[in-house]
Amino acid sequence: MHYIHHDKFFFTNYHKLKHRLYVEGIESEFLAIEIGNMSIMNKTGHVRILENVLYVSKLKNGLMSLTQLVIKE
Repeated sequence: MHYIHHDKFFFTNYHKLKHRLYVEGIESEFLAIEIGNMSIMNKTGHVRILENVLYVSKLKNGLMSLTQLVIKE
């Protein structure tokens, strides 16, 4: 998984995960609750859809793989 976010407001087409999935942090694990898509926009207004983003409510910030984002451009 390359994208994780904590704010469900930004998700579209989301659904509950069929199995428990834990995301490992530095000192603890966080439970991923749902999975869905998110739209992001760059400075020029180009919109990109991120697919299969994990919803992890206990995170403080969203995380994404910039390498994966560049490769798919």
